[in-house]
Amino acid sequence: MLAQFLCEVALLSADCAAARASVLACCSLCLALACLRCGLWRDGSPGPSSSPEQYWTASMVQATGYSRVHLLETLRTLQRAHEDAFAELRAQRVPGAAPADGAATSRYDMLRKKFSAPRFLDVQQSPPFAPHTGGGLYRSMEDRPRHLSRSPLVKQASTPPA
Repeated sequence: MLAQFLCEVALLSADCAAARASVLACCSLCLALACLRCGLWRDGSPGPSSSPEQYWTASMVQATGYSRVHLLETLRTLQRAHEDAFAELRAQRVPGAAPADGAATSRYDMLRKKFSAPRFLDVQQSPPFAPHTGGGLYRSMEDRPRHLSRSPLVKQASTPPA
C-alpha cells in the first residue's frame, strides 16, 4: 500500500515527471521497503541502513533489470517528494489547521481522502525514511500505530474460551 501511495505522490511532483514509469515504480517499492524497514536481515533482525537504495537487492536487480545506480537520482527525488507530502499531510491533521471555506486546498487533499480509507491502512501516516542502526520499527504490538493494529493480516490477541 505504501508503494502505491508513493507512486501517487510522484504523480503530484513535477520533479518526478521526467522519470520513466518503470523506474518510478521500482523506486516506490524500494522506498516503501526502506520506510517500513522490510529487508536487510542479518541474524534474524533488520540491519543498519544509511540510505534507501540499500533495500534494492540483487534479486530485484535481476527481476527488473534496474541496478541501484539506475534508481539513485529518481529515488532521491521521490524521497524528497515523500518528505514534503508527509509534512503537509501532518500539518493538515493539526486541529484548526483545516482551510476555511473558499481557501485554497492542498494538492495532497485527494491523496489524504483516498488513503485514509480503512482498506489503505492509513499509509499516508507512515513517516519518511530516516537512516537507522538496525532493529525493527516496532518492538511490540502495543507500540504499533492504530492503523497497523487493525490490519486483517495481524492476528489480534484473543482470550481463551472458559
